[in-house]
Amino acid sequence: MAMDMEMGFLEAKREFEGLDDLLKADGDLFQNARWKVLCSDDFRKSFWKLESSQTQKLVLILLLKLSNGWRPKKKKVDLKCKSSSMVLKKFKVEDLYIVCSIDVLKEQWQSYTQVLKAWDLLPLQDIERLVQRLDGIFKMYTEDFISFCNEKYLEGFASGGNYILESALQNVDDIDGAAQFKHIPDSLVDIPPQTYPLDVLLYNFFGSSPLKGQWRIVYEYMKEKGLLDATWPFPSFKLEKHNMLCSELKQLYVAITRTRQRLWICENEEEFSNPVFDFWKKKCLVQVRKLDNSLARSMHLPSSLEEWKSLGYKLLQQRNYAMATGCFERAHCTYGEELSKALGLRANVDRLRGLNPERASSDWKQAAKIFYSIGKAEEAADCFYMLKKYEKAGQIYLEKCHPALPEQAAKCFTRAGRFEAAAQIYLEECHPAMPEQAAKCFTRAGRFEAAGQIYLEKCGVSALGKAAECFHLAGNYKTAAEVYARGNYFSKCLSVCEEGKLFETGLQYLKYWKQNENSDKRLAKGEDLDKLKQSFLESTALHFHKINDETTMMNYVRDFDSMRSIRAFLLSLNCLDELQSLEEESGNFLEAANVAKLRVLTPANCVPYEYSDSLPDEDLNTKNSNDFSMQVNLVQVYLAKCIFLLIAARKGCLQTGLAGSEEYFAEEDENLMSEECGGLGDVGKRVAGRLMNKVWGYGQKFSPRSYCK
Repeated sequence: MAMDMEMGFLEAKREFEGLDDLLKADGDLFQNARWKVLCSDDFRKSFWKLESSQTQKLVLILLLKLSNGWRPKKKKVDLKCKSSSMVLKKFKVEDLYIVCSIDVLKEQWQSYTQVLKAWDLLPLQDIERLVQRLDGIFKMYTEDFISFCNEKYLEGFASGGNYILESALQNVDDIDGAAQFKHIPDSLVDIPPQTYPLDVLLYNFFGSSPLKGQWRIVYEYMKEKGLLDATWPFPSFKLEKHNMLCSELKQLYVAITRTRQRLWICENEEEFSNPVFDFWKKKCLVQVRKLDNSLARSMHLPSSLEEWKSLGYKLLQQRNYAMATGCFERAHCTYGEELSKALGLRANVDRLRGLNPERASSDWKQAAKIFYSIGKAEEAADCFYMLKKYEKAGQIYLEKCHPALPEQAAKCFTRAGRFEAAAQIYLEECHPAMPEQAAKCFTRAGRFEAAGQIYLEKCGVSALGKAAECFHLAGNYKTAAEVYARGNYFSKCLSVCEEGKLFETGLQYLKYWKQNENSDKRLAKGEDLDKLKQSFLESTALHFHKINDETTMMNYVRDFDSMRSIRAFLLSLNCLDELQSLEEESGNFLEAANVAKLRVLTPANCVPYEYSDSLPDEDLNTKNSNDFSMQVNLVQVYLAKCIFLLIAARKGCLQTGLAGSEEYFAEEDENLMSEECGGLGDVGKRVAGRLMNKVWGYGQKFSPRSYCK
């Protein structure tokens, strides 16, 4: 239920406010999570560059799952560092990966909390370079600190609160413990303000401490860690006796961390200071100097330019850009000074984005200018991208970055509407080439033929459908039909053939598919070829009917799957002449007579009502009356033919080969009909005679030789 509510919140946030605020550690999305989530500047930058809002949503969903303890059970996600024992993790989102680790955040009451840190969102091929860069940072931290990050906790608490060690968990595979993410903070201690001095003198701290000789408890710790060489006596730790130790250590910690460069410690009481000094010397953390005039003079010597420069870069790593700028100024290091300014401006944008958009835009511009001037091309391009100056950013990615970043450049040109330029970069500059992206760009540019060729030639069988679609959009119906056929897209192939008036081509494809239906399993695809053929034939015949080419129409009608479908089609178009002829050709004379009867009921030659205003009423009535009479006579003729053929077949005329003139045959024929109709009496004979008179008297060439074998 909680996850559903958070997903609903995410949807609303995306729709109404955007997703930027969701990346904040104190944002609403992660308020109820097991671990807080911190996102680096690089991660935010990569997140903002995502073109798809759906991909942004998937990234946030994965971060939310990770912050609530989820982890994959079977997939390997560890990324090993070479120079340190830190371990990074990678988690896949579509074709990108979130690279994560653990940070340690100092909170109130001197407690430290493990938090999830997202370093970057990037493709697989760029992960190794990121790991190498982070490894250079990790090796600067002590093993104690790293082990502090490595501890596994159910919640994010490392000290100063309740916690449960992983060994107490029953289903640890279902919990993404803190050791899933190995992350270093900017510093475990507070970054000193600008007012802190470069050098600090700590005078007689141990001698004035109320602990006095109790500092020897440090030797017990050194023995446990194997750091104690001598057999010095020391007391055992007892909470009630040494309860002041924590307070004194905190004060010592504050004193040590309030220097920006050097810490001088001067003690009069060696007995009290030796335990801590011995520990520091064993760890090689201090140098011992004798207090004399030479030491006093060295304390007054100013720092060298190189020392100021070195300190400046250390402050840069801690993201203390203002102090770093001051150090580089003292070191006369123009590059470092400009770099610090640009990084500070870029970092300031996050704070100003929602409060002062104009100031944020100004900072982006200034940062971009500085980055470009000092040769930080990629950072300059990033700034131009955030300013939505996509074409400028793309040119820098492509021309000024070393090595070039063609994929980022192509994305920028796509955003700028330079689709053809982006397509060329995807094809020619990216290694390996990215043909599918290039085809998409050509499609957006309206270059459908070019897009189709790329899909067809460079993207494999799976892209045949897209290739055919592009050829279709380009009006190249023949190629579109051919490619659809190669991919066995039957209905789409026939649809293109119909649209492109490639009717014979469509019939050839149908014939091939039908012939190979059983031998080629790829032709199965769940489509009924018989139904497709019938539908295609009907559409084709209808096309020729609309352009009044009834002869070609009937060529396709004759290929219909049944006489029933032929009748239904021709009757729907009121093509009674064609249906009557086809029935007669098929020997279906009774059906032909029925068609003739339909022609009486719906006279084709009658003047339609919509044209009746063009003729006088008397002319209109006369014409329609005459046409109706003619249709009645035609029906009588067909009835006579049908009766004659039935009787002739019954009497054996069609086999005996009767000879003689048409008059003789007509006379014999009338006798036959009279005999058959004799049962009807005189009325029947008169009807038969009248029908035969209609046959011959209406000028019908009904020669018996055409029927007798």
